Parts: sequence; structure tokens; C-alpha cells
Amino acid sequence: MAILITFNEARFIADIKRYLIATRAEVDDAVREAAFRARSRLLPYTAVDTGRLRAAWTPATRRRLMTWAMTNDTPYGPHLEFGLYTRVGPRTVQLGPRDLGHGFKAPGGIYSLQSPHGMVSRALAEEHDALRHSLDAALKQNW
Repeated sequence: MAILITFNEARFIADIKRYLIATRAEVDDAVREAAFRARSRLLPYTAVDTGRLRAAWTPATRRRLMTWAMTNDTPYGPHLEFGLYTRVGPRTVQLGPRDLGHGFKAPGGIYSLQSPHGMVSRALAEEHDALRHSLDAALKQNW
């Protein structure tokens, strides 16, 4: 007695394409919601002197499917995010590198006391679990 196992490649590819189409909108929604939550998380981490930096964060906008972005065009934003100040003063602190979790790392440097270890990386690390849960749910729903 022989057992024959066959694989229908065309049907498999068609099933995967249907799955991708079915999940695309739900995954985009999950990424959009995560972008809005991440923006809400990073605002309190944004140092405030004049308020210009915090006010300069744009709302999360869609760049393309499953890609959402928010920007800040202040020239000193990278100094706060990456600890790029050149000397320690009354409003800055020297910090070593820090693992923020989920693959996000803050480099060692001189940071604002109001934004130790930056803003964006901290917010994204905190948002990781919620986004993963949303993506898992969207993928399982259509499987």
C-alpha cells in the first residue's frame, strides 16, 4: 500500500494571496493605531523649554500601506533623542547606553534632564507589545 502526498503549488500561492489581501487593511489599521499611541506616548517625554519642540510633532500620517510616520523638524531634536549635547550643564546629564527593550537601545551621551534617553525610542519600545498583540489578532482572524 502506497501513500501519495501531493502539493498543489498554484492553489497554495492563491491561498496566500487571498490571505494577504484579507489582512492588508487590518494590519494597516493596527499600524495606524500604534503610530497614534506612540505619538501620545512620546509627547510627555519631549523636553519643554519654550514648547517649540513638543509643538513641532506632526500628527501621524500615512506614507504608504502599513507605513505611518510623525516628524519633528526642530534642529535640536536629534540632540535630545540621541544625547548629542557637548557638555553637561544644569539641565543636562551624562548617561551610559541603555537597553530600552524590544530591540530599542539608547546610546550613551549627554541628554536633557527632561528627556533622559530620548523620546521616540522610549515611546516605540513601550508601544511594542500593544502593536504585536494587534498584529497577532489581525493575522489570526484571517488565517
